[in-house]
Amino acid sequence: MCGSASRLFPTLTFLLASFPAQSAVYHCQQDGHELYSDRPCSSQARPAQLPPLQTVPAGPAEKGMAEAWDRNTAKTKAARDDADRRWLIDYRARKAREAAIRKGLMEDRVVVGMTPDQVERVLRQTPDQVSGDPRHPKRWVFHNGRARSTTVTFERGRVSKVVYRGPRDE
Repeated sequence: MCGSASRLFPTLTFLLASFPAQSAVYHCQQDGHELYSDRPCSSQARPAQLPPLQTVPAGPAEKGMAEAWDRNTAKTKAARDDADRRWLIDYRARKAREAAIRKGLMEDRVVVGMTPDQVERVLRQTPDQVSGDPRHPKRWVFHNGRARSTTVTFERGRVSKVVYRGPRDE
């Protein structure tokens, strides 16, 4: 039903707009000038005699235009709905990553998605070995002195992998 109503809307709008207005137009002479107004200029003013408006009945061309409008509107809405759906998926994933990072920071453990600064804050030390540019590291290795090491791999400035080796602290 909604589709048929949306197809009728442009046609009804066209039909309503094509009816002549029911207000009078007054033709007056004031100070040697001709004036047209929707209000009488004087008590002797009479409505002006205007020729009738010509109207053209709607034909197949208007129906085709309405159908093309409906198709275009539906396509635009579908594209907007798809973009909204993709944004919502991305938003939820981003919020989940942020929550995991916050939890890792509170629990003092490295998690995927952390920045190099966050890793140093969690491990409370600078890396013993760095591969790649220090400003854009690829891999950091941390040793805690008890035969345990933590290797952190970065991609695009974020932790992509964490490997713990050796006995775990209790």
